[in-house]
Amino acid sequence: MTEDAAIEGLKSAVILMVDDEPTTLDVIEMFLHGEGYRELVKVTDPRKTFEMIAGLRPDVVLLNLMMPDVSGLEILTAMRQDPSLRDIPAIIITGSTDAALKRQALELGAADFLSKPVDPSELALRLRNTLATRAWRDGKDPPRAAATRTRIPPEPTPGGEDRIRTIVDTFLERLHPRLGAMEASLELGDFSGLASLAHWLKGAAGTVGLHEFTEPAEALGRLARQGRAEPIGSVLRKLRRMAAEAEYGDED
Repeated sequence: MTEDAAIEGLKSAVILMVDDEPTTLDVIEMFLHGEGYRELVKVTDPRKTFEMIAGLRPDVVLLNLMMPDVSGLEILTAMRQDPSLRDIPAIIITGSTDAALKRQALELGAADFLSKPVDPSELALRLRNTLATRAWRDGKDPPRAAATRTRIPPEPTPGGEDRIRTIVDTFLERLHPRLGAMEASLELGDFSGLASLAHWLKGAAGTVGLHEFTEPAEALGRLARQGRAEPIGSVLRKLRRMAAEAEYGDED
């Protein structure tokens, strides 16, 4: 089998993508479609993940760590405890910079890590290398030099610009109720919940390319962890203005 044929063979892999934020999954799906992957399954309810993994037996799982109800670490633990699922590789996608959290994921068998916002080229390379490693382990013919092969950018996906605009619009629709939840958390003194929402904002906004939200989201998370209520109100008002500008800024 030639190297090109082996690489193309990896494109038939079944990829299960798990994140409680649908916008992130929409963007990753668009990236992977552009790379030629077609067997993509999205899960936004982490409580259903283990059932999906057991039923689908995917070739790889793209797994967010910090999710409500069931965390990525709990899903990893369940996979490693099941002899029929423990060999399925999991690539962790996270906005967390907590070294202890990453170390724990590695101890549970995580194959690799990607930081949010996800870089399309890095996603493609890490996914391909993970699939190639599994193919080699299973006795198949993996592509040679997968880690160093020059990447040829994929052809633009038809209607790609419209798809991106739709994804951004969907994110902005979800942003408004999340901002309301942030304001409610501040009023209730729920700084832990506020920090979690700030973490969501940083990752989700960065993923759809709205990087101007990164700095205020980081500031919001930092202030929430410090329990400093007064400056948080100022940051939330700024975020409200930015959300309105992002929503209506393209209308000329």
